Amino acid sequence: MATRHRPGILCLEGAWDPKLTSTSTVAPILELLRSQQAIEYAHKDVATPTELNHYLNKWLQKQYANLDVGYLAFHGEPGVIFLGRRRVTLGDIAEMLDGRGAGRILHFGSCSTLDVPLAEIREFLATTKLRAICGYRSDVDWIESAAFEVLLIDSLSHYKRVDAAYNWMKKNYPGMCRRLKFKMVW
Repeated sequence: MATRHRPGILCLEGAWDPKLTSTSTVAPILELLRSQQAIEYAHKDVATPTELNHYLNKWLQKQYANLDVGYLAFHGEPGVIFLGRRRVTLGDIAEMLDGRGAGRILHFGSCSTLDVPLAEIREFLATTKLRAICGYRSDVDWIESAAFEVLLIDSLSHYKRVDAAYNWMKKNYPGMCRRLKFKMVW
């Protein structure tokens, strides 16, 4: 593996369960990686499209250039993430990013969001100017996808080049990549 470059992660997370007593969160994944000196991170709970837009705009500010990976942890379906019952499309997110994503990677930690035609993903990349996006083309098990995301974020901490991180994941975890229908486009 290559030398670590310690990416910064901005994780925006939706509610996994409508119950106020629910404790489901991806925060322990991020804390595990920080404890291993693999990443720095910021984590924010997001409940509305307005909050999503607010935090994406903050993420794109020069002062947060060290947070080069965005991690959207929500429920999803093809081309969509859910904020409660509200659907936010890839097009909506592209509008929020408004061509300002240069040099950054966006990971959709959500079921099926990238189960859309490759042309739509390429248009999203062209519109947002992101370096890469990745995510799943199927419904995924929460625990298995959480384990996969630890490995994915760790690979991004070892490889500055997105294609190298992707190839490392495909070589070392081919079964998980296939089962989760993981996709990365750059």
